[in-house]
Amino acid sequence: MIDSIKQLLQQEAQAVLNIPITDAYEKAVKLIVEQIHQKKGKLVTSGMGKAGQIAMNIATTFCSTGIPSVFLHPSEAQHGDLGILQKNDLLLLISNSGKTREIVELTRLAHNLDPDLKFIVITGNPDSPLAKESDVCLSTGKPAEVCVLGMTPTTSTTAMTVIGDILVVQTMKETGFTIAEYSKRHHGGYRGKKIKITMRKVIGIGETILDIIFRGDQPSAAVPGGSVFNGIVSLGRMGVNVGFISETGNDRVGNIILQFMRENNIPTDHVNVFPDGKSPVSLAFLNEQSDAEYIFYKNYPKQRLDVLFPKLEEDDIVMVGSYYALNPVLREKILELLDQAREKKAIIYYDPNFRSSHKNEAIKLAPTIIENLEYADIVRGSLEDFLYMYNIQDVDKIYKDKIKFYCPRFICTAGGEKVALRTNLVNKDYPVEPLQAVSTIGAGDNFNAGLIYGLLKYDVRYRDLNNLNEDIWDKIIQCGKDFAAEVCGSFSNSVSVEFAKKYR
Repeated sequence: MIDSIKQLLQQEAQAVLNIPITDAYEKAVKLIVEQIHQKKGKLVTSGMGKAGQIAMNIATTFCSTGIPSVFLHPSEAQHGDLGILQKNDLLLLISNSGKTREIVELTRLAHNLDPDLKFIVITGNPDSPLAKESDVCLSTGKPAEVCVLGMTPTTSTTAMTVIGDILVVQTMKETGFTIAEYSKRHHGGYRGKKIKITMRKVIGIGETILDIIFRGDQPSAAVPGGSVFNGIVSLGRMGVNVGFISETGNDRVGNIILQFMRENNIPTDHVNVFPDGKSPVSLAFLNEQSDAEYIFYKNYPKQRLDVLFPKLEEDDIVMVGSYYALNPVLREKILELLDQAREKKAIIYYDPNFRSSHKNEAIKLAPTIIENLEYADIVRGSLEDFLYMYNIQDVDKIYKDKIKFYCPRFICTAGGEKVALRTNLVNKDYPVEPLQAVSTIGAGDNFNAGLIYGLLKYDVRYRDLNNLNEDIWDKIIQCGKDFAAEVCGSFSNSVSVEFAKKYR
């Protein structure tokens, strides 16, 4: 019997491998995205007998992955259930023979109801009447059944199920369906429990600004930005559950930034839109090395960050740094967030991003910087930051004399030269692969985003921080380098949507 079972498995596996792969799959996925995801129709699946059971399974799987779907029994459709069909719906019909009477009749009845309804067909007979009625036909390859009689649908149903899975997965990729969205639809059972355990938020707090980027004397791009904001945008594109605490003006620039946030999966619930004052703008002038010099234009009101903070849980990640982490006007709100993070055992990620405009205030700001370091679980800065802060450019001296006492996990970047990691367990320098940069704006911010993505990807929890070995750090640092390199290839301040789809 063992040999017989092995043979059956080989036959079924081979049948799956023999499924014809054509551009019909691309057309089918495009139809699903257009009709359901974009035009807000629904997917209606149907089949008789065992094909019907498969159609039910496909419908439920699509439902849990963001594509509203229902199963329509072809016989019941003839007794009133056809009325479930509406404009922009899409039918997915399954019949191994392509001749199943009830399914063929369903196509006629559906078109009589709405001539514009479209059909995707899964069948073992691409020359069948059903296939000819379809907008897209997906063939199973007509595999031989493993049934000893050669009659009972066995191998054919395996192939149909696999084709359904292909459609689901490829549609998820095209729509950018995230774990956050999945969690909203699947609360019960083992998977619901697993999601609750693994679902983590990344909360950033920082300024929003519109960067107008100049190459020479001419503007080349206008991009929403901000040091923490850039990283949050990248993480949002990666499908991470993100939140951002900030403020903006009630003006055209502010509206651009808010719309940009919505387009990149960032809720605007925690952004204070103030009626007075104008949204900040920066002019970024790129030199021959594609590094930027900035001129900032700001007009802030007196009342600041009048918003409720998102609820933090253990192992969430809070990203803080730059202007917000130093501004005495905002200090009370910053400390409120950091205290909440510490209480919940959320990971606090601190990037000083200490700009040259602050270097004459380094001594005055030293107590605030030290307090930020005390809160931090991970510190990442550039050599330039620490030159302005401490007038030191030796990584080991910076770590030993200025950082280690407050936070034992330190990462220092040096542009395109190297990344230095210093912890209680790991002392390592990582080379940076040379590249031709279009712009280095946002490189450090996205190194942060990549590092945080690595913490999530490799499931690093608050309790793990003291014991991270070199192997895990290698993987996390590589994520940071990948994100930074991607950003340097364009005028964008964050990783591209295309990069996000491929990387995850």
